[in-house]
Amino acid sequence: MYKFKKMNNKIIFILAVLVLFISCNKESTNSASPDNTSAVAIKYMFTSNLSAEYRIAYKQDSLILDEIILTQAWSKTVNVPGNSTSKIARLSVYPPDAWVGTGTQANINIKLFIDGMIKKDTSGILAGFDRASGITVQTTY
Repeated sequence: MYKFKKMNNKIIFILAVLVLFISCNKESTNSASPDNTSAVAIKYMFTSNLSAEYRIAYKQDSLILDEIILTQAWSKTVNVPGNSTSKIARLSVYPPDAWVGTGTQANINIKLFIDGMIKKDTSGILAGFDRASGITVQTTY
């Protein structure tokens, strides 16, 4: 009987250690790891020292959307799924057609925010010769 009780205690001890080991290695369901299905907020911002009719092209998930704006400042926030395959935020700014062949230029600033945190902040000069390619800023998220 003594041998059986001693052997039984060893088995219980081994099982307790095994359960403790497994429970310590298990990931908590409340972990702080990012949820790949949560939406990502992308904020695009553009400012210029000159009011003009700019063409803005921005990326929303896998789509490229564009707008013609008559202003000195523009911003847009888009939400994309966290499980998006694209993972690139991109903003392109094009000067007005009327600037082509002239000396007109503007000092511009482009900012990209991901979930409220600034990821890109770029300043430059936009001129008529930039009409074909514009100025593009991008970042991954």
